[in-house]
Amino acid sequence: MTSPSAPPGWAVPAVYALAAAIAVAAVGLTATTPNLGAAAFDSPWWLIFPIGMGYFLAERFPFTIEFRRETIAFSLTEVPTVFALAFLGPIPAMTARIAFALAAMLSRRRPPRFKLVFNAAMFAFESALAFAVVRRLSGATEPDAGSFMLAAAASVTIATLAGYLAISIVVAFFAGDFRTRFQAEVLTSMATAGTGALIGAVAVAPALFGLQYAALSILPIVAAWVSLRRHGTLSQAHRDLTDLHSFSTILDQSLHLDDLAPRALDEIARLVHAERVTLRLTNTAGDQLFSHGAPIDVDEVPASRRGAFLPDDEIVAGSSLARCGSFIVPIVADDNFLGVIAVAGRSQGAFSFDESDVSRATDLAEQLGSSIRNGLLHASVEHAATHDALTGEPNRSAFEARLRREIAADHSTHLAVIVLDLNQFKEVNDTLGHHVGDQVLVEFARRVRSVLDDDDMLSRFGGDEFAILIRRANVDEVRQLAERILSMSYTPLRLDGCDAVVTSSIGITFVGSETLPASILRRADIAMYAAKNQRIGIEVYREEIDRRTPARLSLLGDLRSAIERDRLEVHFQPKVELATSRVIGAEALVRWQHPDRGWVAPDDFIGVAEDSGLIRLVTDVVLTKSIEQATLWQRLGYDLDVAVNLSALDLHDEDLARRIDAKLSDHGLDASRLILEITESALMVDTDRTMGTIDQLDRLGVRLSLDDFGTGYSSLSYLRRLPVAELKIDRSFVSDLLLNVNDDVIVRSTIDLGHNLGLRIVAEGIENMQVYDRLAALGCDTGQGYGIARPLAPESFAQWLETTTHDVARQPVNVIRLRRNPA
Repeated sequence: MTSPSAPPGWAVPAVYALAAAIAVAAVGLTATTPNLGAAAFDSPWWLIFPIGMGYFLAERFPFTIEFRRETIAFSLTEVPTVFALAFLGPIPAMTARIAFALAAMLSRRRPPRFKLVFNAAMFAFESALAFAVVRRLSGATEPDAGSFMLAAAASVTIATLAGYLAISIVVAFFAGDFRTRFQAEVLTSMATAGTGALIGAVAVAPALFGLQYAALSILPIVAAWVSLRRHGTLSQAHRDLTDLHSFSTILDQSLHLDDLAPRALDEIARLVHAERVTLRLTNTAGDQLFSHGAPIDVDEVPASRRGAFLPDDEIVAGSSLARCGSFIVPIVADDNFLGVIAVAGRSQGAFSFDESDVSRATDLAEQLGSSIRNGLLHASVEHAATHDALTGEPNRSAFEARLRREIAADHSTHLAVIVLDLNQFKEVNDTLGHHVGDQVLVEFARRVRSVLDDDDMLSRFGGDEFAILIRRANVDEVRQLAERILSMSYTPLRLDGCDAVVTSSIGITFVGSETLPASILRRADIAMYAAKNQRIGIEVYREEIDRRTPARLSLLGDLRSAIERDRLEVHFQPKVELATSRVIGAEALVRWQHPDRGWVAPDDFIGVAEDSGLIRLVTDVVLTKSIEQATLWQRLGYDLDVAVNLSALDLHDEDLARRIDAKLSDHGLDASRLILEITESALMVDTDRTMGTIDQLDRLGVRLSLDDFGTGYSSLSYLRRLPVAELKIDRSFVSDLLLNVNDDVIVRSTIDLGHNLGLRIVAEGIENMQVYDRLAALGCDTGQGYGIARPLAPESFAQWLETTTHDVARQPVNVIRLRRNPA
């Protein structure tokens, strides 16, 4: 809620001007009143004091009732006014009212000077107007008692209404909208004025028949007082129950404090007729403040202080109304102190708050306390559902919800998702314990948060995976932030007395055409794992590193269909013995001609097969067709072996050796005619299972070739342990052999190393005869490449064997090569 607007600067001078005009009108009415100095009925002079005391008591001890949700204030000043009309002259009556009424006001509080001046002028005008009307209606002296009572009631009603009109004008000076206010209050003003005047007329009746009966006048006053007070008490009790019910209904509409508190304060302000209400909650991590109107600055109150008035000088300055008291009540739920409600500025009437207001506010505070307790519990549960319990950062569901909102927002800046994963985190948990691992996560989250902007979102997804959602002006700023985080992760952490460095791998994706949070996060994950696998720290998502794109999924379905329909082909690239230029074998290479895509590169579909588990089927197809072809070559008299590439996943297959043995047996091919090429990188994954498979293949009798030699990580260490028969020098060293001295040195050293170990050396990637000749001169045993022949389909390979200028290895006549049994 906004605070009340400050009064215009001209308001106070306007009040003084209005007071002056009213005072002049009072003087004019008094001067024109008939028989100015005499009373209507003969009376002693000392009656001015009891009549004045009546004004004092009426102003000092008012009471209120409520009608149709509106507070109606009764001061019953009409009663002493009727007595003044009967037994005092105009001037003594005005003097008594001004003096005793102002004394009552000053005894209750200290209003501002302009208000005293205005009230003095208004009291004088009401008295002068009442005398002017009653004298003209009933006569100047010794009127008939009955006609006087009627005239007095009418004159007091008119004078009181005139006073209400003047008050409405003053209020309009400060709050505006005079017409609306006057229309809303005119009927109530007429009712209260008429009721007070009628009570006064009835009360003065005994005194009109003789002052000795004046004591009887107290009876109608007391009767009216008791009746109104009783009615007010019963009505108030009913209203309080109704208000509590409606208040509870309002509180039940929401469990969120940001929505609940403003609704509650608006209703409390309405029910206790307060201009300003402030709620301060003190049981949360930091104080929460909610206000209706201008906030009230009060000190915290102990839980035992259930209701207390505050001195006027503690009210915050700036209210447009005069100081009229304030109080505070505590908010307690289940004996837990939650905060306080501070109330200030009576919004209706001219009276301070009383004990009934404190009692009502206390009842409302008790209702509010239960709702706040439920709201805090709901907020705690909601926070737990959307935040990580360890770091306090939002979790994945909260991150995705924020990502959806940001996607729908402004696209003028670059929206990016950064996914981070800690390296060596498992080692920390295994070595130092999970409690230390938790410390790492908390400290890492703190460090990352320290370099983020306030609008950036850091989230922990679980384990050691974090995500960041940011907007930046350009791509470079996103990259710079990632580099700062990566650099920061190199700073050692102090863990259980030792320094440890737990670095991170970071993946970045920019939100573009893709709008699904799950897909966006998948891309960031792919980039992060690429950074981790390649040990490069930071990677930005690119389609080249995404092995699970929709296109690849479509390719997967087509590959499965191609396998089932026998659409995969095997081509063969000749292998030539360099010293003799004799063809001694061929390497089997899988090929796939897609009906729509045309020829699909092996690098494209082999990765799909490995990711999907289809690689076993692909390998079986190549092995079957290669063994069939090698068997056919044997029948045609050629003495050729065939080499087949194995995937790293093939080496994890404990059934591989048995399947190969079955295929060799089915076709009657000796195992020595089959060469299986394995890469160094394949040996790095699940080494125990891989070596077990290699041992089984060695016992089967097939020959093993170490492919792409020189590009792996542990060439020499594995070379000592592997039962390989040959080494294949990678094409990256062969293609620039004549141009790069270092390549020449590497090739020569590899040949020498292999020969010293008793291994044959195969060079791939021979593109021309110059390279062919250089390899032959270096002592390389075998070569293959486009300079010799491209991979050929089986029919074309058969024709090439018949037409090539190279000698082709053949079996001796009448010699049948039998398949040897495995050891």
